[in-house]
Amino acid sequence: MEGRERERERERERERERERERERERERERERERERERERERERERERERERERERERERERRERERERERERERERERERPLSWKSLHANKVVPFYCFPPLFLKFSLEFELGKRLHRKAPQISI
Repeated sequence: MEGRERERERERERERERERERERERERERERERERERERERERERERERERERERERERERRERERERERERERERERERPLSWKSLHANKVVPFYCFPPLFLKFSLEFELGKRLHRKAPQISI
């Protein structure tokens, strides 16, 4: 009688121990699941960060292309600007001491689309 009682007691103790072990295992599993969830969250955050970086890069490239187009339009406007004696002097293309025939030659070259260098031509008198 006494032995069976002790045997049942040991059996209940082993059962409680197995139950505690299963509980610890479930707890470890929940912890691993939380860790995987945190890892997925970090991965999503990194992906969002990469996406924002790509967006900033596209924005930078777009602004750069816009600036380039603006510079091109400015050069185009400069080419189409009507040429005058004053504007040529302002751009230092024709020195002030050029006489009219030489000026006509330079403005004709301008009209024909040959952009002279911005330095004043050297003329010896």
